[in-house]
Amino acid sequence: AAPAMSRQCTADADCRRVDCGGTAAIDFAACRDGECLCSERAFFFLLFGFYMLSLVIIAVYGRLLAPTHLEKGDADETPANERGADNDGNVSRDEDAQVKVQKGPSPAHLVLMDHFMPRAGFGSVVISLTLFSTLFSGYSVIGIPDDTFKAGFFGLRWLASTLPGITAMMIFYPRFRRVGMARNYASPSDVFADRFNCQALRLLATAIMLFVQLIYTAAQFKAIFDIIDAIALGRIDAYETTAFIMVVTVVCDWIGGQRGVTLSDSLQAAFTLISSFTMPLVLVYQYRPLSELMSECQGDNCISTRRPWFMRTPTVLGTCLLKESATDSDCFRSTFSNSTQYQAGVETWGLDPDEFTIFDHQTISILGFIMNGFAFPVQTHFLQKLFLARSEAVLRYAMLFLSVSAFIVFLPSFYYGLLAAADFSDETTTAVPMLAGKLMDLGGFRQFIAIISLNAVIATIMSTADSTVIGGTNIWVCTWVKGFLWPNQSGRAYRWVTYITTPVIAYSAMTFAVHANDVRFDTLISIQNSINWQAIPAFVVALYSDRIAAYPLLFGMISGLTVTLTIEVLQALDHNDNVHHYHRHKFDSFLPSGIWGVSVNVAVAIVSQIALSRMGSSLADDSRRTFDTLSTSLCSTYGPSRLTVDEISRIVAGSPEPMMNPFRRKLAYAQCAILLFAMPWYKSAYTEQQVAEGGFPEWAAWLFAAIVLCYAIQIFCIWTWAPNDAPIVGLHYGGEEMEHPDRFRLDGPDANDADPDGSLNEVDLSDEVGSPTSYMDIAGDITSAAASEA
Repeated sequence: AAPAMSRQCTADADCRRVDCGGTAAIDFAACRDGECLCSERAFFFLLFGFYMLSLVIIAVYGRLLAPTHLEKGDADETPANERGADNDGNVSRDEDAQVKVQKGPSPAHLVLMDHFMPRAGFGSVVISLTLFSTLFSGYSVIGIPDDTFKAGFFGLRWLASTLPGITAMMIFYPRFRRVGMARNYASPSDVFADRFNCQALRLLATAIMLFVQLIYTAAQFKAIFDIIDAIALGRIDAYETTAFIMVVTVVCDWIGGQRGVTLSDSLQAAFTLISSFTMPLVLVYQYRPLSELMSECQGDNCISTRRPWFMRTPTVLGTCLLKESATDSDCFRSTFSNSTQYQAGVETWGLDPDEFTIFDHQTISILGFIMNGFAFPVQTHFLQKLFLARSEAVLRYAMLFLSVSAFIVFLPSFYYGLLAAADFSDETTTAVPMLAGKLMDLGGFRQFIAIISLNAVIATIMSTADSTVIGGTNIWVCTWVKGFLWPNQSGRAYRWVTYITTPVIAYSAMTFAVHANDVRFDTLISIQNSINWQAIPAFVVALYSDRIAAYPLLFGMISGLTVTLTIEVLQALDHNDNVHHYHRHKFDSFLPSGIWGVSVNVAVAIVSQIALSRMGSSLADDSRRTFDTLSTSLCSTYGPSRLTVDEISRIVAGSPEPMMNPFRRKLAYAQCAILLFAMPWYKSAYTEQQVAEGGFPEWAAWLFAAIVLCYAIQIFCIWTWAPNDAPIVGLHYGGEEMEHPDRFRLDGPDANDADPDGSLNEVDLSDEVGSPTSYMDIAGDITSAAASEA
């Protein structure tokens, strides 16, 4: 950008009277290197506007893909007494009952299924891109650069934390998808209702899932607010712009549902991939590569001079506040040692080698953050996406893509943070928009790349925000409203509840994000995963074991939540009592609160199960428990009997699961061992650190090499998994979804009774768009057939 006029300045306020010849709110003069320069933002907001419009168009297209008769007939709920129910609306699940029960979802359930978890049959490209956009969010594109800006290669923990996350996908996703397809799930929470038939466990587990969605959504809006606040330089209101983005997100969720969200994710992922390649290259050309940033040098723009703890230690986050004669570049510490030393009049924390122990807090912090990553993909907005995939082979390609793309996204994010720390450490704004703004001010091709890249960053964040908003709405409507507060209503009624719930969730999350803007991203993700951990034992037992009943799991979940929240409260109070982050806290849990919580959770569940079994209590056996059960009309949605592990085994039979292979399990254990031993437990990581090739400190170079090796092992495990896409055999509507994604099949012991001539056994849905064939027709025909036979 050409100088607006020859004028010296020390702050942006000195340039207010400079005329840049454009719209005052968008084109304005700002102080750059002591001189007033015109900052061009009009093209960024112009492209941003077109991007918002494209999201609405994609949402409309997603709506057109939905079955048309669901729109016309969703208010015509079949009366319960026509579905084999008594006068109170309770449907018998006894297979020996004289009244034949319609197996399959009601029209209202089909409406919710089509909005939240449609069986869309998308292929590898769409599913890979939508899971990419869901996994890499505001945490990745904003949180990692800021984390690296403050603490250097301590940020490698983000790259490592994706490893257990993808491992969790390999363990849970194929099995959960097949079970949900066979049992007509409209929400990930349906597995708790179907498997345990316990209202208390279901509501508590889904309350956890809903809270996690709210925190995750808040993190996305916080990232958007930070970007707008930094890039507009105070000339455009960041809150109003974030609110506008929130409204667009809500409207797109209303119109397109999960189909629109998934398709828009593909566009957003393409933006992100382009940005991950182009912006780092431009920044390297304009400034310098990583090796020069980290090399030992002299001068104000060297990290080794500004922040030597980047070179020396796996440091903690925060800013060192020492005596007035000291600077933050002279401070680093080991948590287990509170001793102070004075070197050349500078106070340094915890460097006494005699007091150094192997269990240093910083290393444990890295380990705990990585362990928390296992809970990350077991969230509603991830699990919803599985049902849009055409087959398990599609999931296999998606997992391969995620394993490779982790480096494509994370490595540029590390570079952004390190570059900002080296050359722009005095800046107070978020690293990514700050760097993009620097490039925009240079004009020309660099400005073009910065505009594209920053819009890509916003696209990445929005792709997660719309998924988490619809995920939270899913939990509230399908579990709390339909299954508890307002059951047995029409599809149209639940659709209106969805329309009301979506903006409430989005606005609540945005309000929290804006008013809690001083909360760090690593804190948000730690709380989010820690709370989410407490629902995972019940999720694991639901899919893999009959040995623990609902109430022991409920007792464990309550205990785990209590421990987790207690630790979080104590840490928050202790942090408020300390002036800065580098003092050793009076209370320190060392590992994330969720790890301690889930440990107590599992222990209490096991002990409770053993104790109740020895007492002969019905609480130890869900088949004997007669209280706190769900309505039989709700349970009949999934099948004529409660889901058991034996039934799950029948559903997944013939389709190999990646982590059921003993050799792959051994490789997973090897990954854990490699990461564990690569941690900087050794003393020299804190006292005698050297810089390796490429600018890495030695401890970081070893850890990065271990992470690369673990990703190679993981890619090998996914690559050697060969799903055969065996037909999903369920009690109803399961059918040959894998071989024929355009067909549904009525299976089960009573299939011939409801469909004596076989005419309903296969129904072609390939022409569902704009045709009379729809889910509603299937439900109506089967209802009529079952009632007539009864």
